[in-house]
Amino acid sequence: MKGIYRVLISLIFVLAGGATLATLLGLAGSLWWRFELLDHPRLQYVLILLIAIGIGLGLRRRWYLIWLCPLAINLALVLPLFFPPLFLPPLFLQWPDLPVLSKAPFQGAATIRLLHANIDHTKSNVDQAIQALDSQAADILLLQEVTPDNLQQLTTQLQHYQLLRAHPQDNSQGSAIFLPVSPRQPLTVKDTQLLHLPERSTRPLLAATLALGDTEFTVLSLHITRPFHPGPSRFQQIEFEAVADWSRQHAQQRLIVIGDFNTTPWSSRFRTLLKHSGLSNSQDGWGWQTTWPANLAWPFQIAIDHCLHSPAIKTQTRTIGPSTGSDHRPLWVELKMA
Repeated sequence: MKGIYRVLISLIFVLAGGATLATLLGLAGSLWWRFELLDHPRLQYVLILLIAIGIGLGLRRRWYLIWLCPLAINLALVLPLFFPPLFLPPLFLQWPDLPVLSKAPFQGAATIRLLHANIDHTKSNVDQAIQALDSQAADILLLQEVTPDNLQQLTTQLQHYQLLRAHPQDNSQGSAIFLPVSPRQPLTVKDTQLLHLPERSTRPLLAATLALGDTEFTVLSLHITRPFHPGPSRFQQIEFEAVADWSRQHAQQRLIVIGDFNTTPWSSRFRTLLKHSGLSNSQDGWGWQTTWPANLAWPFQIAIDHCLHSPAIKTQTRTIGPSTGSDHRPLWVELKMA
């Protein structure tokens, strides 16, 4: 037993050393695309380093203090998500149990409920996703990885939503926007658009301008390239710059950008996007809220599905739904319009 114990302790210390190295290399993401990927599992680095430090304390080994430095770096990037407006309780928020077609009268300042879900385009049957999504009373349902086949299934089987606009694709780049058949509050469609950010991008993005009473806002369903090779990684950076430019050009409007960003909120690219776009991160104050990969336990997941909005808009509720059969878990947000 002592031999196994020593092996486990050694393994933890090796993992802590690896987390320390990855912590530092992740800060150099602008130098190499593989370093940029190391910027994402920072919550996992925190967990590994905390375990190693705890073991070091128990064994009364002073050299364990070297791990306090990488731990501090990761906490400096991660902890802001856990503070105002709320603290730890949002970590445990569950999928909202909202009655479909709620007839409760609308009161107070304008609020809008958005539900974003990434449908797995490789699956021929999306019954599980349809059942989960149709049980939620969202004001706007935004779907990604929409194909001609699953769009037909979605439009015929979603009982409580009707299609506003869709651009299905045979790959992972299709999308669709649905509105409720019986909305809980009047929602007027002003315009829908098909955008390319940047203009030379082959990925079509859907945007819709709507009005809730006298309050007008624009929603962009964003799907960013996965940085799995040098070329896509470079183009992802260009996409973020284009989104920031688009946001600044429409800064006089109320904007909501929601979707699969394929990056984490503590990554340098995401933080640069926030700075240059002038948008706020709806995840601030709501904690971990990981979305991918859905088939792994939460300690091994990262948050790559996000909702950004104009500073005048405030996040009332934000939570992650259960698996819908996709590799992403859906994102639910309720926003308060100024």
